[in-house]
Amino acid sequence: MAGGLSSFFSPSTSSTSISTPAVSINPQARKDKFSADIRPFLQPNSFTGAGAVSSLVSHIDDFGSQDVDPTTRLEILTKIRDNAGNHYFRAWLENVAAMDITREWLKAGLMAKSDSLLVETIMPLLHVSLIQIAAAGDEPDQHL
Repeated sequence: MAGGLSSFFSPSTSSTSISTPAVSINPQARKDKFSADIRPFLQPNSFTGAGAVSSLVSHIDDFGSQDVDPTTRLEILTKIRDNAGNHYFRAWLENVAAMDITREWLKAGLMAKSDSLLVETIMPLLHVSLIQIAAAGDEPDQHL
């Protein structure tokens, strides 16, 4: 009986061989899937508020925010800057994961070499951040 319990608590070697194929996804196919997944959330009429922020952020988190290439970052930031209203910016500001992404991307842009495309993401990130701050100031404080 004790031998049965020890094998019950010991790691199974068969589970690692089952999960291996799922990990070996073609990087380009993964990037293409991510682009297709976020496309609906970058349409001009899709910046509707907290639910839209949550959905976009969820896709970015699932993909890995640091894995999003600079061109895609620029596209996301430009679409948000150009199409979102104050309600969207406020929802982004109130979403912890969204602010983590903003912070990570800004840090990556600031730490990049001057010839890196990541540097090009700094100004759109600052635009989005400043609009978020302004949007938060537009609504009266509910706590007063």
